[in-house]
Amino acid sequence: MKAGEDLSELPGIGKDLAGKIAAIVTTHHFDVLDRLKRELPGDLGEIAALPGLGPKRVKLLTNKLGIRSLEDLCDAVKSGRLREFRGFGVKSEQKLATTLAKPQT
Repeated sequence: MKAGEDLSELPGIGKDLAGKIAAIVTTHHFDVLDRLKRELPGDLGEIAALPGLGPKRVKLLTNKLGIRSLEDLCDAVKSGRLREFRGFGVKSEQKLATTLAKPQT
């Protein structure tokens, strides 16, 4: 696709989704996500936005390790506690450690 083309012409993309994608590209924000981040307790919105951490993983971290903040997550990564859970291995920890070491925007 070229800039300015109608995204709704792509299979599986309707007018509503095309409008949301255009808004994200234009503003670099997604209003629904921004609102949800504000509504989640602690830093869970920021944690959920980290690469490799979707809703299921965040729920696991919250329920099993009591992670509620980026500091909690950093501590869990440093201590190797994530490896206790299926789907989290050394590579996952390394990627998270690298991401968490970068300044959060």
